[in-house]
Amino acid sequence: MHILSKGLLLGLSMLLLMLGSACANEKVAENHNATVTSSSSKSSSDQAAVSTGEMPKLIVEVNGRIFKATLYDNETSRTLIRRLPLDVSMTELNGREKYYHFAADFPAQNREKPPIIHEGDIMCWSGNTLVLFYKTYENTYDGYVRIGHVDDAGLAAVLGNGDVEVRFSLQEK
Repeated sequence: MHILSKGLLLGLSMLLLMLGSACANEKVAENHNATVTSSSSKSSSDQAAVSTGEMPKLIVEVNGRIFKATLYDNETSRTLIRRLPLDVSMTELNGREKYYHFAADFPAQNREKPPIIHEGDIMCWSGNTLVLFYKTYENTYDGYVRIGHVDDAGLAAVLGNGDVEVRFSLQEK
């Protein structure tokens, strides 16, 4: 019996050691991937700035009117930047937002359920839907990742009712 409990204790110790090692290796891999992403060469100064945390201004153009937007520093925003410039037909929804579905998912860590969504918020919903909000309202849905916020007023009047063509691009320096 004494030998059996020593063997069991030794086996459990080995298992814990292996699990701890696996977790440490996963953390090293995550850190390595983050380092590779942030140090990889970019084709433009804006993309290089994104990797160092300096987010460029986003331009949102609707019916000839240009709005500037502030981008939040996260992987979802950086993925959007890599897809710019982008001309999309955004679909009207609920009299408060326009949306566009991408074929491929964006990285969407830190999904949330914001209690209030504000006019001008730009978010990714459900991993593959770009949403531009033009009215403030109390929200009951989760699955959002904040991308940015339109800085200029007048978005609701320009977006109007119905579907609309929108161009997203980066502000030139």
